[in-house]
Amino acid sequence: MELGIFFTKVVYAFEFLICHFIPNISENSVAWQGTVLSGLLNGVCLCIKNIIQTVCVSLQSALEKQMISHREAHQKQLSALRDEIESQQGIIATIKE
Repeated sequence: MELGIFFTKVVYAFEFLICHFIPNISENSVAWQGTVLSGLLNGVCLCIKNIIQTVCVSLQSALEKQMISHREAHQKQLSALRDEIESQQGIIATIKE
């Protein structure tokens, strides 16, 4: 889920809480309302936790791919430099003879 959509849903959830539950709280329903609010807030927190975990896994995967790509590029560069050194050493050996 895209983070923008997620945060929009969180905002709507809080708007719903504020508009529908909080104005209707009376002394008789405080405990019930508190339980409902607590449950909804726990749900929102769990949803946020899941989104963060998903983002972390995606980020880890992207970073691992980037590291592999960089490693391969560096190995190619090292190989080209080794080939160049061998070529130069061959030239130096030829000149010395």
